[in-house]
Amino acid sequence: MNLKKSISDFALIGNERSTNMTGDMVLAALAGTALNSVSSIAGVPQIAQIGQTLLGGISPKYAYAVPPLKSANQKGLYSAIEFPDLRLRKGFGAQSIGMRIDGTAAATRGSIKAGIIAGLNITTLGTYSVFNLNGAGKSGYGWGDHGNMYALRNDYTAQSHIATKWKSGITADSAGKKKTGEWKGTTNPLSVVTPFRGDKVSVIDFGQRNKRNIYKWRPSTLLENHDIGSLINNTQDFIKFYFTGPKLHNGIQKDPLSPKDYNDTKDDVFVFRAIINSLSDTFTPGWTSQTMIGRADPNYHYTSFSRDLSLDFTVYATSRDELKPIWRKLNALAGYTAPEYDKSSIAMRAPWMRMTIGDLFVQQPIIITSLGYTLHDSDTTWEINFEDDPTMMQTPHKIGVSMGITPIMDYLPQKGGKFYTLAKKFDKSGNPQPGNDNWLSEFDTNATWTEEEVNDWVAKNTATKGATK
Repeated sequence: MNLKKSISDFALIGNERSTNMTGDMVLAALAGTALNSVSSIAGVPQIAQIGQTLLGGISPKYAYAVPPLKSANQKGLYSAIEFPDLRLRKGFGAQSIGMRIDGTAAATRGSIKAGIIAGLNITTLGTYSVFNLNGAGKSGYGWGDHGNMYALRNDYTAQSHIATKWKSGITADSAGKKKTGEWKGTTNPLSVVTPFRGDKVSVIDFGQRNKRNIYKWRPSTLLENHDIGSLINNTQDFIKFYFTGPKLHNGIQKDPLSPKDYNDTKDDVFVFRAIINSLSDTFTPGWTSQTMIGRADPNYHYTSFSRDLSLDFTVYATSRDELKPIWRKLNALAGYTAPEYDKSSIAMRAPWMRMTIGDLFVQQPIIITSLGYTLHDSDTTWEINFEDDPTMMQTPHKIGVSMGITPIMDYLPQKGGKFYTLAKKFDKSGNPQPGNDNWLSEFDTNATWTEEEVNDWVAKNTATKGATK
């Protein structure tokens, strides 16, 4: 059997080749479906593309491949690349000056990923064939596999392998609070073998996790707290955008069970795949006027400082499996506008949380001053649950979120001080470390001394005073 020819014929169904399915075409389709299923369940999109290449050009999109300008053949090697880079090599010799070398400069500054990008640019693969919506970083940007021609869509009511099921039983959360049960990964055989085709960021459920598993998109696995498990279970967003409970600060602590330093503390995590409609930051200094004798114009005394953020974003569900996690996160976020009650007294405990948006705000302490949900507008569609599925609810697919936020400053707000994070490395107290990865290295902070630093300072100053007496 000429599998490559059969696959090419199948890819052109509806065009000039054929409108009839042959046995070879069915076999090719089943192979493509199986590879994509394994890729989706494993959370490694590259499996599908590698498998398609080994099958001899299973991609139906080879007509869009862009080969080197010297070649008139648009098939061959390029037919196996589903996402060929539009800026592939232009040639050799005198034409090599036109070769893309993106990433080379950043690689000289210490970026490993940039070095990989530069290497791909001088191959026939090109950069985009690897670093695309589904191929970049860990498990890609978590983009949905909605346009996959091999995806099985025979039953719109099917749940996928990331679905969860309620398990009753008395348990306790990280704060020691008793719970009557918890959500665990599904054991339904049909769900277990059904690949998830939606958005891996939207489907991230609300729950208590540590910092390394903030972007964990599937239920827990045995490898969750290890490096391999983190690579498999986690995805990434275009920019970091999430909220957490107050415990997940920028500092690190030593995990006695691991040779590496990382923060294993757990707290609430809310991750949204969203369109950020607006983000504004307002600084308000307070001045009081004072009229002086002999002057018509007043003098002004500086009295106060305040800062407020306004954030509007929209959340969309692109598959049925995303609805429950999205609404669980929205409900939990609303809970951070209400107090906690202590059963031993009538006192209320005020909630506060942390927010991360790109590198502007990284684990920034905030309080929510207002929170509004637009549950329906003229563009909103609803899940009507026509079939009365007991695990599905009638909810909107689109929700607009409007937040008023007051940041609780990590650093003393002062002239010449820090007002944005713009840093990537922090000490164990959570203070940004000076260096090339801290754009505000020279700006003042009110860095808090650790107990060790205080003891060192006392010891040094005591020794100095003793020596001078």
